[in-house]
Amino acid sequence: MPVLEVVTLVPARGPGEKPPAFPPGEYRLYRELPPDLELRLGRDEKYDVAVPEDDEVSRFNAILKVAGTDLLVERRGILPEFPDPPAAIYYHGKPLGSFTLRLNESFQIGRTTFTLRASAVPLPPKLDGTAPQQVQTRAREELQRTAFADQHLATKLYPIWGRLGAYTEESGLFDRMVTELHNALPRVQAVAVVLRPDVCPTGPGGDVEVQVLAAKSHGPAKGEAFRPSRKLVKAAVCDHFKSCRYEWPTDANAATDMTLTGHIARQPDTAPWAVCTPFQDGSNFALYLTGVEPHAPGSPLARAVQDDYQKFAEVAVQMAESVRDTIRLKRKLALAELAWPTPLRKRLDDPDKFGEQLRSAHKTQITVLFCDLRGYSRYAEQMGDDLHASFAPVQRALEVMSAAVTFNRGIVAGFRGDAVLGFWGWPEPLDDQIERAASAAQSIFEQLWGTIIDRRCGLGLTHGTALVGRLGALDLAPVDLYGPVVNLAFRLEEMTKAYGVGIVVSDVVAARLRADGNRDRFRLRDLGTVVPRGMANPLTVSELAPSTPIANYDSWLNGPAYVGRLRAWNEALKRFNSGDWEDAHARLDANEFAVDSAALYLKKEMDLLNRKRPPGWKFTPRKLD
Repeated sequence: MPVLEVVTLVPARGPGEKPPAFPPGEYRLYRELPPDLELRLGRDEKYDVAVPEDDEVSRFNAILKVAGTDLLVERRGILPEFPDPPAAIYYHGKPLGSFTLRLNESFQIGRTTFTLRASAVPLPPKLDGTAPQQVQTRAREELQRTAFADQHLATKLYPIWGRLGAYTEESGLFDRMVTELHNALPRVQAVAVVLRPDVCPTGPGGDVEVQVLAAKSHGPAKGEAFRPSRKLVKAAVCDHFKSCRYEWPTDANAATDMTLTGHIARQPDTAPWAVCTPFQDGSNFALYLTGVEPHAPGSPLARAVQDDYQKFAEVAVQMAESVRDTIRLKRKLALAELAWPTPLRKRLDDPDKFGEQLRSAHKTQITVLFCDLRGYSRYAEQMGDDLHASFAPVQRALEVMSAAVTFNRGIVAGFRGDAVLGFWGWPEPLDDQIERAASAAQSIFEQLWGTIIDRRCGLGLTHGTALVGRLGALDLAPVDLYGPVVNLAFRLEEMTKAYGVGIVVSDVVAARLRADGNRDRFRLRDLGTVVPRGMANPLTVSELAPSTPIANYDSWLNGPAYVGRLRAWNEALKRFNSGDWEDAHARLDANEFAVDSAALYLKKEMDLLNRKRPPGWKFTPRKLD
């Protein structure tokens, strides 16, 4: 992830000049730039990239957006809440309104330089001798039991917790953390969040590369860099896994080894120090504080201040851990929600009630809809290894199916390859669930007919008793259905291939849809008394017509002659069911049924048996060549 390096120089003011809000020196931070996210830059600390140390930067100055490895920079316009023009942005020495910043290029606003980096800049690979192994280590439990010597510091923790707790993304969290601590701790001259590699060197020797993720520091000279003691970081995050503190000796030979090279003027009776506190959440992060106390090294006053700051650092790390845990938990929940059907996701807000419903499968009245595409296996084989191309139309079809189920308050139980299983009636029953399922079936058929693969899809719709809830093995128990009614939905969908129609429904569903209030909305015709494949009990199945005429789908059920033709159809079907196949065949030969796919199929079945129904014959529709 690209990183924006921000360096602000705060100059010393001369006699009579207004003192700066921040001590003179260099302030540096690194801000991660997530892709496809618009960020605001300004002096106001509420913005994504905040530069409060530079009073020449406007409160809201610019808009930033990552585009691959580049950064799009745009100076904000005149807004009602910001009627004055923002500070100029200089790119290659010229003021520009917008431009594209490349890696390792910079732009300037006021006294601040912004540089785009590929990542946070690691420290140079030289050994440092700043912290011998005799560091003072303190465990989290010990620091929790220790009271603040300066009780005023404790009151500064509450607003910090409120500001950090407001973060919903990790991006920017560390920037805010170091800014808050830098402002809250007046004797701290630098605050940073650092990262050590996944593998630490073993043994008392060795060195560890440290990456600075976010930092706030200041010093009297331009160009001086913040250099955390890598030995102190190693002691904290590799050797002891505890908060570690070191106080530099007063001899002049150690001057160049201090954390802030050149930032702290070495004077007698001062105590330069640094604290490194590791995160204990499984990450490789650590919080690093450094400063100088105007008291003799080792004196009770110097030790009391350093104890307080070490405790403050531990509490701040715990705050950040808690925020990161919350952010990760929200991410996990968002990912987990993707595995749940959309209508059930809101029930996760009441885990006690929903958990009780999921504890065991429930026996209830369920309406089941099964939708399958035709010819997908052959189509996928023809496409060969181009899996993305072959799956693209299927994915669109699955989205149409699931959206229709969800829109009608149904639940998608799962995808069976190129098919969708939806149901209604759980976790709460619906008075009109059969009508809702029928509307979903019509919507799916109307949208998919003639657009997917070989212009075909089939739907089976049933209603009956089923077990519903979390069903499956111990390691995978999704919300699913079990019962003959589910198998029947599959068999009815198979029958659409035989009859050449789009939607086949069971007798229970047809009876409900034929209610007086539904006659104009749902047009049906019986297709005969059948015994579904693999089952023993006969039932009457019916075709449900689309709600509107569809191009290239010939069906008199949508036409104005529906009532008259339905009467003629029912007479022919009555003869077919009773075994009077000669009469049935003649009636189905009429011009009105000349191109009717169901009529053609029934005539084929009769012709195969010479138009004589055998004794005990059971009709199991199957596709005929």
